[in-house]
Amino acid sequence: MISALKKLYLAGLGAITLTKEKAEELVDELVKKGQVKAEEKKSFVENILKAAEEKRKETQEFIKKEIQKVLKSMEIPTKKDVENIVKKRLEMHRKSEHKITE
Repeated sequence: MISALKKLYLAGLGAITLTKEKAEELVDELVKKGQVKAEEKKSFVENILKAAEEKRKETQEFIKKEIQKVLKSMEIPTKKDVENIVKKRLEMHRKSEHKITE
């Protein structure tokens, strides 16, 4: 289950990841078609990359929340839950050792 969720997460990120080179290629095509002025190319590429990064972050956060929902519904303990259990167990162990030495 976790493996499938991880694959979904990575696929989502891959789908919206845009390299600078690819953005430049896209804008070059728009310049050739006359839809973007050559002097606007740099700012257009920057805007595309900025929008892609924002979408990537939004998608990453969405997927993270959905995975947390799934894990919670499956009642899988979180890292913090496990850390709390370990901490309590250590405290219990220390108390029992202290009683033995008295």
